Amino acid sequence: MATIRKTITITEAQDDQVKTPDVSGNYTDDSECLRDLIRLEQKQACALKAAIDEGLASDPCGRSLSDIWVSAEARYRTYDN
Repeated sequence: MATIRKTITITEAQDDQVKTPDVSGNYTDDSECLRDLIRLEQKQACALKAAIDEGLASDPCGRSLSDIWVSAEARYRTYDN
């Protein structure tokens, strides 16, 4: 895979985070850390999309929005007391 050189601007706090080695010591430089963060974000985005797709494909619960709202309000009132 070809690599592309990028210049980025980050805050001091972000720089500190990038420069702090992880517990396993896996990162030898800033680029490795940033690539890993990008991979993690991509993995989380895929998992979220899969969960949304699963929800959209699932059977509806058969309850009206107003029934769901009444039930939610009743649960809220029991937690409030």
